[in-house]
Amino acid sequence: NEGIDVTVYPNPTNADFNLKVITASKEKIQVKISDLQGRVLKRFTVMHYQTIQIGNELLTGVYMIEVRQGKYFKTTRVVKF
Repeated sequence: NEGIDVTVYPNPTNADFNLKVITASKEKIQVKISDLQGRVLKRFTVMHYQTIQIGNELLTGVYMIEVRQGKYFKTTRVVKF
């Protein structure tokens, strides 16, 4: 199985988002959170099969979460209200 499976929930939320990445590879997984203007607000690394809480510090708005592992990536639009 190649590629990555990214789940962000609940979406929308008024608190935290849960981010879960499932992948068969052991390569580093890079996560980037940006606003709609493309400004990078946060970057960090996660492990595969790890679920983490993100976004508690974000203000109300729409954000893009990009998850990248090697040549594979997935971008998810999230809303915080």
